[in-house]
Amino acid sequence: MIFARQGVYAMSLEYLLLTFIALNGSRMWINSARERGSHAFSG
Repeated sequence: MIFARQGVYAMSLEYLLLTFIALNGSRMWINSARERGSHAFSG
């Protein structure tokens, strides 16, 4: 039971880390696109 709980905790930590990396990468991509003067987001 303890091992299962540790596994779930590790999986949730890994998921949070991946989500943080994805959000950080997309934010950097949006900032770079905005600096380039791209108007793709305004339609």
